[in-house]
Amino acid sequence: MAIDGHFTTGQMPPAGYDNDCRWSKVRTYYEVKGVHTVDFQEQSPDVASRTQDLQMGGAFAGIGVDFSIGISPIAGDSEISYADLDLGGSSPFKKIKIRNANTNQAFAIRRLVKSFENVGAVRRQLSGR
Repeated sequence: MAIDGHFTTGQMPPAGYDNDCRWSKVRTYYEVKGVHTVDFQEQSPDVASRTQDLQMGGAFAGIGVDFSIGISPIAGDSEISYADLDLGGSSPFKKIKIRNANTNQAFAIRRLVKSFENVGAVRRQLSGR
């Protein structure tokens, strides 16, 4: 059985529902489970969706490595690394969908930190009026 893994982050507006944000980048912290690629898709109701590749890997081999000097491990199977990806567009919302590019490739995302600049209040037409 092939596993197609994916998840989508929440979409709460960091500056409020009536404030636009100019999104610049997202720092993604992940566990090194091997060297492979995941698809990284940014989604927003006001901006066209865009997909990028996130190359997952680290400075050391991530699987089966247990090398240490003294008592301080240099790398192991729980190594955490990060990658920066560009974001685009102005919108109060931005959610991220991450999916393994090939079936049966394990990935573990620990944290996503999105960077933005508050553009300010924007009038939005209410539906039905």
